Amino acid sequence: MSNLPNDLITKCRRKLLDAKAELLNRVKEARMDLHTSEDRGGDEGDQTMRALAESEFLSMTERLRKQLMEIEIALSRIENGNYG
Repeated sequence: MSNLPNDLITKCRRKLLDAKAELLNRVKEARMDLHTSEDRGGDEGDQTMRALAESEFLSMTERLRKQLMEIEIALSRIENGNYG
């Protein structure tokens, strides 16, 4: 356990929660963009672009998922007093 000041711990926790909210918002926006592009018909080129967009979405969500896990671990450590 570290002897960090409570205000610093609170500030770090707030930054982690803000980062978590931003990541979740990015996933939500990307999902909405992906579904919007799926609603349109199109030729083979359009279908290829949608497939590429879906692949990009999956890659992005995997990166964001890893970042969210790291944030959750950091928040858990703060809650348990195992930080520093």
